[in-house]
Amino acid sequence: AVALLKEISGSDPVGATAATYLQMLESGDQIHAGLAEATALWALGDRGAACESAEELVKALETEDKNDQLLLWAGRAVTSGKLEVTSSLLDELESNFPPAELKWRILSTRAMLDIAQGQGEKGVANLKLASQLEGTPADGLMDAFATAAALSQDKELAKQIAGEVESVAAARGLME
Repeated sequence: AVALLKEISGSDPVGATAATYLQMLESGDQIHAGLAEATALWALGDRGAACESAEELVKALETEDKNDQLLLWAGRAVTSGKLEVTSSLLDELESNFPPAELKWRILSTRAMLDIAQGQGEKGVANLKLASQLEGTPADGLMDAFATAAALSQDKELAKQIAGEVESVAAARGLME
């Protein structure tokens, strides 16, 4: 794999991704090498296994982007049905006293988890709270609403969550 990644490394998007994998694999850091493998599993469609293998690795990170990685993998886990992993990663994130600008993402991901666990009212309340925070980006919030709708097992709740959102993501969420 390393030889192939070196062959395609470059400045285009695929080459940049290959270079990132190489950097992680060749870093000499077991955590980063493991995350490279988890990321590859994700890219190959083995999403549940990717989330399970990434859980402890991300929690063990000691880098500036740890909070972002925790949120990334928590979001991936909830959409993959790995709800215990999602909960574990969010708990880890919240125990690190994350910066205020991540609050909307944490609430949105927690809302998705609540909805996936059948706690619709709690999830909707967290989505509303996220939408009221200053600095919450509209496009990110709309994606959160659409994903939450897709995770809902209740058709009426999914319609309520998607609400007035008119986007491809909202349509996908309602189709789910």
